[in-house]
Formats: sequence, C-alpha cells, structure tokens
Amino acid sequence: MIRRLRPVRFFYSDAFRAGHSAYPEHERFGFIAQEFGEVFPDSVVQRSDGFFQMNESSVLPYAVRSLQELTDTIADQQRQIDDLKAMVLLLLDRQE
Repeated sequence: MIRRLRPVRFFYSDAFRAGHSAYPEHERFGFIAQEFGEVFPDSVVQRSDGFFQMNESSVLPYAVRSLQELTDTIADQQRQIDDLKAMVLLLLDRQE
C-alpha cells in the first residue's frame, strides 16, 4: 500500500492562498489529495469550496510497519552476510 503513494514537492496555488492567507508562499512536501484518496479513500474529502482536504496521518501506521519490515529484512540480510563470511573463512582455513 505504501508503495502506491507518491510524495511530491509543491506550492499552494494562488487560488487556494487567496482564500487561505494563513498559508505562506513556500515550498511544501506532501501528497496530491486525489492520488492520496486512491490509496486512502476515507482520508480525503472535497470541501464545499472545491478544494480537497486530506488526513495524512492515516499513512503513519503503514509507514511504521514498513520501517519495521525493512529493519527485519536488514537484520536477516546481516545474519546471512555473517554466515557467509564464516563459511568463507572456513574454506580459506582449509586451503592453507
């Protein structure tokens, strides 16, 4: 699921900022609401002004789980590397 998300860099449009002066003009990082809604449909709503609003926090549990899986994979690979190193050392000792 997390692979389907596409992080982007963006600026809020002038049309959005015209009605939302609290948002200064600077680069932001996030997701496109329509794309985010394809992955998390319950986390995106279209407001009465036509703009989309999303709850990005719904991605957090998936991001944490992905990091846990990645950490497990790295640990497994390190064990395999250590085992292979030990085998190579044994083979080298036998050749001497």
